[in-house]
Amino acid sequence: ATALYIAAEHGQLECLRALLNVGANKDARLESGATPLHIAAVKGQLECLRALLNAGGDKDARTKDGWTPLHTAADEGHLACLEALLRAGAAKDARLNDGSTPLYIAASEGQLECLRALLNAGADKDAGMHDGATPLFIAAQKGQLECLRALLNAGADKDAGMHDGVTPLIIAAHNGHLECLEELLRAGAGKAAQFSGKTALGWAEQNGHKGCADALRAAGAS
Repeated sequence: ATALYIAAEHGQLECLRALLNVGANKDARLESGATPLHIAAVKGQLECLRALLNAGGDKDARTKDGWTPLHTAADEGHLACLEALLRAGAAKDARLNDGSTPLYIAASEGQLECLRALLNAGADKDAGMHDGATPLFIAAQKGQLECLRALLNAGADKDAGMHDGVTPLIIAAHNGHLECLEELLRAGAGKAAQFSGKTALGWAEQNGHKGCADALRAAGAS
């Protein structure tokens, strides 16, 4: 790691500015491809992040796995850093190598405020991974209720599923996430979709999630 990277990591703003003033490489990379901006975003070092952006640091630098500073801020829930990156024009729908966007990462990790900020900035609410999983899907899969609600309120596609046919309703039923399942039913999610020959009700029954099965039956599922 370079001195600039270490200064950014530990929030040593004056040290960071001094290094920038003497021409330190603001985009020097670790073996992983991470830059000083990445580590500032990971650690929530807002002032260092701003200084790097003002110095012209690459706001969309990608690690070998495709992580941008915006992805890392969303992952860690550092809202102020995320907003600073968005204001600087960071690509809001940048993708990891697996297709994940910052919005997907925020939904997966339950980072509600970051998710809302990305939605407000116009991030693609239905941008899926290469396997088809959308931010709404991962919220349903992991039981991230507040993120799921925010995505539904923003108009996310309630039935957008994986390429193999698993829908958000099916995965919520499969994993026993009752509140997420109830939100999806209220939003009018399709109950007849099947994965491996079973509907959401079939998966809820197979996995012993009685509450989910009861809710599906009450909603007219079969």
